[in-house]
Order: sequence, then structure tokens, then C-alpha cells
Amino acid sequence: MSCNHVVNTELWGKKREVNGVMQWLPLAQHLEDTGNVIGQLWDHWLSDGQRRLIESSLSKRVDAKKLSQFLGCIHDIGKATPVFQFRKSYSNSKDLDIALKNKLATVGFTNINDFIIKAEDWSSSHHTITGQAILSNTGVPEGVCAIVGAHHGKPLDNDSVYKSNESAYTDHYYQSETESENSKLWQKLQNDILDWALERNDFSNVDDLPEISEPAQVLLCGLVIMADWIASNEQYFPLIPIEKDLIENQEERYRKGWEKWLQHGSKDVWESLNCCSNISQIYKHRFGFLPNSIQTALYNVISHCKEPGIFILESSMGSGKTEASLIAAEQLANLTGRSGVFFGLPTQATSNGMFRRVEDWLKSVNSDFQGEIGLRLVHGKAELNADYAHLLHGMQNMNDGCESTSSSNDVNNNGVILNDWFTGRKTAMLDDFVVGTVDQFLLASLKQKHLMLRHLGLSKKVVIIDEVHAYDAYMNKYLEESLVWMAAYGVPVVLLSATLPAKRRKELIKAYMCGLFGFNWRECDKSNVDFETNNYPLITYSDKNCVKQKFIENDASDNKSVSVRKITDDSLHESLVNELKSLLNNGGIAGIIVNTVKRAQEIYNACVGEFTDEEVIVIHSQFIATDRVRKEQQICNMIGKNAHRPVRAIIIGTQVLEQSLDVDFDVLFTDLAPIDLLLQRAGRLHRHMIERPDSFKEPILYVLGTSERYEFEKASESIYSKYLLIRTQYYLPDVINMPQDISRLVQIVYGDNLLELQEDLKDAYAAAKREHDSVRNSNESAAKTYRIENPKSEIGKKSIVGLLKKFNYK
Repeated sequence: MSCNHVVNTELWGKKREVNGVMQWLPLAQHLEDTGNVIGQLWDHWLSDGQRRLIESSLSKRVDAKKLSQFLGCIHDIGKATPVFQFRKSYSNSKDLDIALKNKLATVGFTNINDFIIKAEDWSSSHHTITGQAILSNTGVPEGVCAIVGAHHGKPLDNDSVYKSNESAYTDHYYQSETESENSKLWQKLQNDILDWALERNDFSNVDDLPEISEPAQVLLCGLVIMADWIASNEQYFPLIPIEKDLIENQEERYRKGWEKWLQHGSKDVWESLNCCSNISQIYKHRFGFLPNSIQTALYNVISHCKEPGIFILESSMGSGKTEASLIAAEQLANLTGRSGVFFGLPTQATSNGMFRRVEDWLKSVNSDFQGEIGLRLVHGKAELNADYAHLLHGMQNMNDGCESTSSSNDVNNNGVILNDWFTGRKTAMLDDFVVGTVDQFLLASLKQKHLMLRHLGLSKKVVIIDEVHAYDAYMNKYLEESLVWMAAYGVPVVLLSATLPAKRRKELIKAYMCGLFGFNWRECDKSNVDFETNNYPLITYSDKNCVKQKFIENDASDNKSVSVRKITDDSLHESLVNELKSLLNNGGIAGIIVNTVKRAQEIYNACVGEFTDEEVIVIHSQFIATDRVRKEQQICNMIGKNAHRPVRAIIIGTQVLEQSLDVDFDVLFTDLAPIDLLLQRAGRLHRHMIERPDSFKEPILYVLGTSERYEFEKASESIYSKYLLIRTQYYLPDVINMPQDISRLVQIVYGDNLLELQEDLKDAYAAAKREHDSVRNSNESAAKTYRIENPKSEIGKKSIVGLLKKFNYK
């Protein structure tokens, strides 16, 4: 049943005048378009897991698709009010406003000009507020009302907002503050829209509508926003001349509009495929090599899970965690009904490096799938990434809705494309596969407008977060809250780390489990887990309400012993240059990782006088973006995996070399840093199985900036906690056996063991600990200010009203 035959077609939903041509779209038509689009999104874009979550989150057994379409049909009911219908055009077109006012006069409205002159504070009654109030007055469940009130990106702060608005501005709703013929007519038009939306979607009356859990409200609100944006795009659903009132062929209109969106939206819902019969075949097919013990262990753990949740994989640098997580994503997508992946990393450089690897994996996936898969790189300088720039677009002919110019079997992209509709900052996370900086995931718990779209995109995916040890106390609180919400959606999460403190391991698992089981940590079965274990490599994971662990026997071939030599800062530049000249006399690649840009520049200046310009490269965050990308590529070409290595080189850099690039040094110098980061840096030492000069057969790590009195460079203390620097130097051994010593060193440095210090050093250590605790507590407290609250999964307990409370709407 078309809205045009039930709802008065003189109400406008959209209007504009360009070059003297007046166009409009009846409100009834926009509601029809949005209802149609949301139905298509439900069938062809949402993942099975999202649909199941919504279906299980309703207080009554109703058709969840019909409920979503009802929301699309009703979302702009607040526009059926005088405060909206009589407002001026954004283009200030008097002729257009008069023409539409005359249409409303034919409906029977009188005294329109009097209302326009007398009405006050028009902006106080946004159509989202009036819409929520109108629906609430008719007995529609509060969760449904809240979605309508939030569909412009921000739920109301509390119910009193719309209640007090209607009381203060009754004329905004009904054209007069007392009952009149005009007020009766407005109420009739509003009721007509509600009755049509109910009947169209097979609801007898508002009593048939269910209450909805808070997580499902967030997803449905995101779906309404997405459908509204598609239906509002005039390239898909054009306006009509002001002289016309009806669009006769509704089916053709929405079919053409949907097909045009598909040409640069998501064509296919990815379905992960286990095309091979065993793990060896899978790895050979995907990556061209056989799995190691760590990759096999994660695959087997997931294979035996009935209701997989969170997985923390701790293993050494370069042990194949990336490939393990991608195969895990395929498994988890199958088990939980997801249709995409978000891969989050700590820096833009790590994201750039990961993008190509994910693209190659997707090409292998798509060789089985034979569809089109959207892939997106998301960070502030993504457009500078050459691999991303070369992705083919899902092109569209906007004039006639012809087929995409890209082919799903194109030899250049193998079906991996860039979906243009998801280019915007608020829509990027809605794409199928997203590689980006971890802040894109942390933003899922930040109070910001259109948060629901980010949740809609993430809840569709398997989430992988790399280097989870690399975040400070402030970021960790957002990470934990985001995990809580992912658990509430049933989203499987894979966390990767080489060096995770036991306390952090427990906090991450606890956050996810609390989101999964109503925030009652006591109800979780933890009988099979030891959060304090030093076992390594290790998988800590959840299966339904149980937390479990799997210790992995390491491959003997992965073992290496790293000699550690401590160097003070006395005459650093001179002694460092002399050491480099001696070490590199017969060739070799030396890496120098320091904590500050200033220090990197000073060491670079000291080296260029003794070595050729071609032999010394410096990289840090203060290079302009294009130069930094070029240098990253240059370094990877020199000392990356399978690179043609130069005879001699010195690579000087800041933290970008710590975790961002897959590079290999013959010898490494590093500033003192907290033990987990120091081990990360050591992971760039003898990383690949290659032939080396005779003088570098054994890996040596030189640690700069140590001090017998624990007095470190002030810049390093300002970046890292002095307390952790003291504990790192105290426990730093002369030889690190990797990977066996990794967990033990991390646990003891981040533990509470007392240090046996000289009396004159104890006060300084105690002061450093107080400062460390104070900064951590301050960061955690600051994070709470802008962080959303935990979801309430119980149906009917809470609406999304107040979700972004205290967020500045403007």
C-alpha cells in the first residue's frame, strides 16, 4: 500500500530551487523511499549476526524486518508539523515557499501567515524532537520513539526534552495552543502517517510494537540513519517538479534508486569460505606456506568453540600473528554470522603496512567467492598510500543506472574494490573490510554524533586489534568500553600482542565478558584460566560463559638469544659513531631507535659526517606526510621481507621503527623504554631468516640512556613513566632468550615486586611510582568524561535516550 494513497501528499519532505527551477518531494514519498531502502538493507546488507541480535532483542515475536521498515516509514513523522512545514527554504526562495504554502492551504489549513509571524523559537522544535513526542503520545514503545528522536545522530539527553518541548511550544505541533480546526487537522495528518506505517508493515496497532533492548536500538537507529541518507540522495531518489504531487510507478523508483546505490555501495555480502579440508591446505591456499604451531593452535581453539567471543593471542614478534588472525576471522565469521573485518593498528604506518597484506588475503578469499569485496584504509593520511590509491572504484553511471564499470573478475583487483558511498568520515566504518588506526575502534565508546553508524559498521564485522599493549591508560579505558559493546552485539574480537602484562590480560577479558553476560563477572566460569601465568606463547579466550587458556609449545626454530649491552649517555654521539664504524666496517645494517625526534636528528647529524648520505636514513613523525610515506617505502625496500639489502646502512628513527615496519636489522641500538616496548624493538633484530655478515651472526641489542642512578633523559621521562623505566633497567638481563623470556620480563616489570635499591635511591623510586599512579588515575578519570556508559541488554530496561548525554550537539 503506497503512502501516497493514504497520507496527504501536500506535506513536503524536501524542497529546493536551483536556477529558477522549483522542485520538491512529498513527505509521503520520502517515507516510502526510506521504508523501501531499509528493507533492502535488511535483506542484502546486514549480516546474519546483526539480524539475529535484533530478532532476539525484542519483547514480542514480531517480524524484525517489518519493524525496521516501520521505523523507516515513521522516522520523519515530526515533519508533519506546522513548525516544519511553514519554515523558510534554506535557499530563501520566496516563490517556492509560497507555492508549498498554497498546497497546504488546499488541505484546509487557515491563518498560516499569522502562525509564521507569531511563532517563536522555531529552532527549538527540531523534527526529531517533535517526532519522538508525537509517537510517545500515541503509546508507541519508548525504544521505538527514541530511535526516531535520534535519527539525526544524537538521542535526546532525557525524556523531559520532548515532554517540555511539547508543553512549551504546543503551537509548533498543532498550529495553536488550544483545540481548533487547524490542530485537529494536524493531529489527523500525523495519525494518518502512523496508521499507514503500521498497516504497511502488518502491525494492527501500536500495541503490536515491541520494546527493544538498548544495543538493538543502537543498531536499528544506525540502520534508519543509513537508509535515510540513501533515500535522501537525489542522484538515487530525485525530487520532482513542484507541479507534480505523485510518483505513479513506486516499484520502478525504488528499484532504480537501489541499483544506483549498489553501483558504489556494497554489492555482495561477503561469506567466508573454508574451501579446503584442513588447516595446511587453508594456509597454503591463502598465503602460500604451511602454518606454524601458533597459527595451528589458534585455528584448533576456534574450531572447538561453540559460542566464540574474545581471543587474546600472545606470541613473539614475527611469529605469524597477522595470518593467524585473518584465518581466525574467516572461522569466526562463519560461526557468528559476520560479513566483514575491521583490523585496527596503533599507527598510520602500521595500518599502511597491514593494508597490502589484507588486500592480498582478500584477493585469495575472493578467488573462491567470485563477488566484489569493499576494502578501505581509514586514517588521516590514507589517500597518500599508493596501494590504497590504486584500488579500483565501484564506478557508477549516475545518469542511467548502468552496471558498474569494474568487474568482479578483473585481473587487476580480483574483485577487491573501493566502494565510493563509504568514503565519508561517518560512513567509512560501514564498508565491508576496513584497515585503520585503532582510534577508529576506540571511537565506538566516545560520545559523538552519529555514533550509531560506527556501531552498525563494527557489529557487522569480526574485529582484530593488533599491538594491544601499545596504548596508554586513557586509550585503554576506551578500548575496554568498546569491547563491552562488541560483546553485547555478539561480535567476535581477536586481540594480538607480543607482550601483555597479566593485569591487562585480565582487564581485557573481563571487559568483554561483562558485556556478554550482563556485567556480572562472577557468573563467568574462570576455573580453567590463570591470568598470572608466565606461559608463552598463550591464547586466552572465551567460549560462551567460560574463560579458557591454551599454552602453545613454541617451534624450536624460533628461539634466539639476544645479547644486551647497556650504554650510558656520556659522550653518546662520539661513542656511538665509533661503535658503528667498528661494527659496520665489513658491512651490515644497523638500526637506531630513539625516543624523541630531537635525539634522532642529533644522532643523524653525528653519523652523516662519518658515513655517506646514501648510507644514513632518518625517519620520524615531523616529516611532512608525503616524505614520511616515501621514506617508509624506501626503508621497506631496503630491509623489509625479501628485500635486496644494501651492503651497509644505518637507519635512525623514533617509535615508527618500533612497530610500524616489517624490517630487519643486523644490529640494533635503542633508547631505554618500558620493557614491552623494548622487546618490540628487539623484535626488529634478526627478524627474518637471511644470510648476514660474519660479524652479525649473533643478535646484539645496545640499550642507550641507562643510568646507574636511574636518572634518565628528561624527554624520555616525559614520554614514558620514569617508574617503568627504572623497573625495566633494574630487571633487564644481559641475555634475553626469545621468546621464552618475553612474558616473564613483562610480568615482573609490570608487577608489584619490591626493588632492592640503595637507600639514597629509594625516595626517588617512590616518587616515580606516585607520579606513575597519579598520571594513570588522572587519565582513567579523564576518559570517563566523554565515554558512553555500559549497555543494558535487558529488553525494555533502557532506551538510547541519554546515550550521548553532555555531548555538545553543535
